[in-house]
Amino acid sequence: MWYLLPRNFDWYESLPLHLCDLAAWVAPLALLTQLRWLRSLLYFWGIGLSTQAFFTPVVEGGYGHFSYWLFFVGHLHIVGSAVYDVVVLGYRPRLRDWGVVTLLSLAWIVPVTVFNVLMDVNYGYTGNTAPGGTTLIDYLGPWPWRIGTIVLGSQVLFAAVFVPWVVVGRRRRRYTPS
Repeated sequence: MWYLLPRNFDWYESLPLHLCDLAAWVAPLALLTQLRWLRSLLYFWGIGLSTQAFFTPVVEGGYGHFSYWLFFVGHLHIVGSAVYDVVVLGYRPRLRDWGVVTLLSLAWIVPVTVFNVLMDVNYGYTGNTAPGGTTLIDYLGPWPWRIGTIVLGSQVLFAAVFVPWVVVGRRRRRYTPS
């Protein structure tokens, strides 16, 4: 909401169209309602994608700027909520959940990309501009091919957070006493 205040508003950053902006709303809804599709979004978007913000943050200013703290606290809220859902509430992803999240992610990326092109902005990093400073986006190729790399990269990250549960499930079945 801070970015929507008139003195802070910027068409290039203020609209809640980044995936993490949506994930910040998905987190409390998932934890409160326990709806599987919301919990799946929280898990895959939170642990799979939002963790990337800690490796290549796109934030202006340092410790003394409010936007710095909004960025890191916001992303920590998303990832922390996903971890809480797994550790405390017992969420375990299934293959079907991965498919649902993939479809919902595509349903998000298509209109956001169209909006980016029409408004010459870069929400979800699918627009024809790059964020300030060096980020992971710089290594994903030129626009518009970068969009395909983002989609494929998200699937790799989704696989990375899903496969450990397959391994745990197989080990559990293998070592279960008869």
